[in-house]
Amino acid sequence: MTGPVIIETGAWTNMSIEHTARTGADKGYVMVIPEDGCSTMNADWHRASIDYAMRNVAMVTNTDEVIRALGQ
Repeated sequence: MTGPVIIETGAWTNMSIEHTARTGADKGYVMVIPEDGCSTMNADWHRASIDYAMRNVAMVTNTDEVIRALGQ
């Protein structure tokens, strides 16, 4: 992956997180989404967004991996 990296966390995985990830990827950013740093109102909506929608626009990982990568 090339380009500037954005690590994105927050609320509404299936809405604001997903939208921001898509927009960032479209603009050339490497979008990193620690799935345990995001949430939404329904576990099924979260899973659908993480497992399907974001797989082509973001690197989905977890906070431990992000922290480990930042420590290198």
